[in-house]
Amino acid sequence: LLFVGDSLTRYHYLSLAYFIEYGNWPKRFGASLKTPCKFRDEHGEIACSLPGKPNVCMEGDWNIFGGWPAFMQNLGGGTDGGIF
Repeated sequence: LLFVGDSLTRYHYLSLAYFIEYGNWPKRFGASLKTPCKFRDEHGEIACSLPGKPNVCMEGDWNIFGGWPAFMQNLGGGTDGGIF
């Protein structure tokens, strides 16, 4: 499987890898640290990442964990060889 595209293509790949790993798509919106999430999906469920659980497609969610380096390190594969 080859992904070719611009700099946003990484998020297509990360969304697909997340779906394969967890059986559901990443949340549509990032975590809101200041206010509760106001967004709901088509099933009425909260559509924001939970605080403390950063979204794989939202780099800003990783700022409290160290920013871009933490984003890249945590998504680079674990001891089991997986992506997450």
